[in-house]
Amino acid sequence: MRAWEVAKGILIAAAILTAVGWLMSAAMCAGGAAVFSEVMEQASEKSERAAVLHKANQVKREQLTRQQRLNAPKGKSLNRQCQDWKKARADYDLPSTREGVARYCGELERYLVGGI
Repeated sequence: MRAWEVAKGILIAAAILTAVGWLMSAAMCAGGAAVFSEVMEQASEKSERAAVLHKANQVKREQLTRQQRLNAPKGKSLNRQCQDWKKARADYDLPSTREGVARYCGELERYLVGGI
Protein backbone atom coordinates (compact mmCIF):
# COMPACT_ATOMS: atom_id res chain seq x y z
CA MET A 1 0.00 0.00 0.00
CA ARG A 2 1.40 3.37 -0.95
CA ALA A 3 1.81 6.23 1.48
CA TRP A 4 -0.85 8.35 -0.23
CA GLU A 5 -3.34 5.48 0.06
CA VAL A 6 -2.65 5.23 3.79
CA ALA A 7 -3.01 9.00 4.15
CA LYS A 8 -6.27 8.93 2.18
CA GLY A 9 -7.60 6.15 4.43
CA ILE A 10 -6.65 8.11 7.54
CA LEU A 11 -8.40 11.22 6.21
CA ILE A 12 -11.53 9.22 5.40
CA ALA A 13 -11.52 7.68 8.88
CA ALA A 14 -10.99 11.08 10.49
CA ALA A 15 -13.88 12.58 8.51
CA ILE A 16 -16.14 9.71 9.51
CA LEU A 17 -15.17 10.00 13.17
CA THR A 18 -15.74 13.77 13.10
CA ALA A 19 -19.17 13.26 11.56
CA VAL A 20 -20.00 10.62 14.14
CA GLY A 21 -18.95 13.01 16.91
CA TRP A 22 -21.19 15.77 15.59
CA LEU A 23 -24.07 13.36 15.14
CA MET A 24 -23.63 12.04 18.67
CA SER A 25 -23.68 15.58 20.04
CA ALA A 26 -26.79 16.40 18.05
CA ALA A 27 -28.48 13.23 19.19
CA MET A 28 -27.68 13.86 22.83
CA CYS A 29 -28.97 17.42 22.56
CA ALA A 30 -32.16 16.12 20.96
CA GLY A 31 -32.43 14.06 24.10
CA GLY A 32 -33.37 10.64 23.00
CA ALA A 33 -31.80 7.24 23.08
CA ALA A 34 -33.79 6.30 19.98
CA VAL A 35 -32.42 9.27 18.06
CA PHE A 36 -28.90 8.46 19.22
CA SER A 37 -29.30 4.83 18.19
CA GLU A 38 -30.60 5.80 14.76
CA VAL A 39 -27.78 8.28 14.24
CA MET A 40 -25.20 5.66 15.21
CA GLU A 41 -26.75 3.14 12.83
CA GLN A 42 -26.65 5.62 9.96
CA ALA A 43 -23.03 6.49 10.73
CA SER A 44 -22.15 2.80 10.80
CA GLU A 45 -23.83 2.21 7.43
CA LYS A 46 -21.99 5.18 5.89
CA SER A 47 -18.71 3.94 7.29
CA GLU A 48 -19.30 0.44 5.90
CA ARG A 49 -20.21 1.85 2.47
CA ALA A 50 -17.09 4.03 2.48
CA ALA A 51 -14.92 1.03 3.38
CA VAL A 52 -16.47 -1.10 0.62
CA LEU A 53 -15.98 1.67 -1.96
CA HIS A 54 -12.40 2.23 -0.84
CA LYS A 55 -11.64 -1.50 -1.16
CA ALA A 56 -13.30 -1.70 -4.59
CA ASN A 57 -11.27 1.28 -5.82
CA GLN A 58 -8.09 -0.28 -4.46
CA VAL A 59 -8.81 -3.57 -6.26
CA LYS A 60 -9.48 -1.73 -9.53
CA ARG A 61 -6.21 0.20 -9.21
CA GLU A 62 -4.29 -3.01 -8.53
CA GLN A 63 -5.88 -4.78 -11.52
CA LEU A 64 -5.11 -1.85 -13.80
CA THR A 65 -1.51 -1.71 -12.60
CA ARG A 66 -1.11 -5.47 -13.14
CA GLN A 67 -2.47 -5.20 -16.69
CA GLN A 68 -0.22 -2.23 -17.48
CA ARG A 69 2.83 -4.12 -16.22
CA LEU A 70 1.84 -7.24 -18.17
CA ASN A 71 1.64 -5.14 -21.36
CA ALA A 72 5.02 -3.46 -20.71
CA PRO A 73 8.06 -4.91 -22.53
CA LYS A 74 9.47 -6.47 -19.35
CA GLY A 75 6.07 -7.97 -18.49
CA LYS A 76 5.72 -9.45 -21.98
CA SER A 77 9.19 -10.96 -21.77
CA LEU A 78 8.61 -12.47 -18.32
CA ASN A 79 5.20 -13.78 -19.38
CA ARG A 80 6.67 -15.40 -22.49
CA GLN A 81 9.40 -17.07 -20.39
CA CYS A 82 6.84 -18.28 -17.87
CA GLN A 83 4.63 -19.73 -20.62
CA ASP A 84 7.64 -21.42 -22.28
CA TRP A 85 8.61 -23.08 -19.01
CA LYS A 86 5.02 -24.17 -18.37
CA LYS A 87 4.94 -25.78 -21.83
CA ALA A 88 8.28 -27.47 -21.18
CA ARG A 89 6.97 -28.81 -17.89
CA ALA A 90 3.82 -30.12 -19.58
CA ASP A 91 6.01 -31.91 -22.15
CA TYR A 92 8.71 -33.05 -19.71
CA ASP A 93 7.82 -33.16 -16.04
CA LEU A 94 11.35 -33.02 -14.67
CA PRO A 95 12.82 -31.33 -11.60
CA SER A 96 14.54 -28.79 -13.87
CA THR A 97 11.31 -27.83 -15.63
CA ARG A 98 9.47 -27.52 -12.29
CA GLU A 99 12.27 -25.25 -11.05
CA GLY A 100 12.08 -23.22 -14.26
CA VAL A 101 8.34 -22.71 -13.86
CA ALA A 102 8.80 -21.71 -10.22
CA ARG A 103 11.61 -19.31 -11.07
CA TYR A 104 10.23 -17.56 -14.16
CA CYS A 105 6.56 -17.54 -13.19
CA GLY A 106 7.61 -16.33 -9.74
CA GLU A 107 9.59 -13.50 -11.32
CA LEU A 108 6.56 -12.59 -13.42
CA GLU A 109 4.28 -12.53 -10.37
CA ARG A 110 6.76 -10.41 -8.37
CA TYR A 111 6.98 -7.97 -11.28
CA LEU A 112 3.20 -7.77 -11.65
CA VAL A 113 2.70 -7.17 -7.94
CA GLY A 114 5.67 -4.95 -7.13
CA GLY A 115 6.99 -3.68 -10.43
CA ILE A 116 10.48 -4.90 -9.64
